[in-house]
Amino acid sequence: MKRRTLITGLGTLVTGSAAAIGTGAFNSATVDRDVTMDVTTDLDSSVALVPGPSGLARIEEGRLVIGSEDMDGVNPGATYQFGALANGDADSTDHLFRIEKNAKGTHDVTVDFTEATDSPSQNSEYSWTITHWDGDTAVETKTVGSDTDGTGVTFEGVGSGSFLAAVLEFTGGDVGDDLSATLTVSAARP
Repeated sequence: MKRRTLITGLGTLVTGSAAAIGTGAFNSATVDRDVTMDVTTDLDSSVALVPGPSGLARIEEGRLVIGSEDMDGVNPGATYQFGALANGDADSTDHLFRIEKNAKGTHDVTVDFTEATDSPSQNSEYSWTITHWDGDTAVETKTVGSDTDGTGVTFEGVGSGSFLAAVLEFTGGDVGDDLSATLTVSAARP
């Protein structure tokens, strides 16, 4: 037998045996890595929630809170507006609060406002007007309210330095109606 044929035959035998046995494979592994994540206030996070000048939105214990201890309530049938609308857009400076996207890159930002199931606001109505601002330019305006409960609005391609300004209009229903709800803001890469 020639030497090359023998070496080739042995090489094939070794390679085939390794593939059949699974040499180099393993069943489990454990790898530890350090993870560091800062928890910051709503003002300083990657998706920051910043109160506007109205005073109805404020930061308490690091979180955005909407509601006023200084206000006893709204009149039945009366409409209150918290923040200003300019040409149908939520004003970039006079708003209830704003959502600032401080993270790098672009994200799709969804805003949802869902009434609590035990909220006795049967006859009250609310409407959020939210405008995506890029500098001084209003990019897009959307509305979410009592008629769209559970259905959020999404702004696509919100870049670093952009923000969403929110204005709330609330029409009081019957005496005793109270609004209890959850505002959810989520951001995801497109």
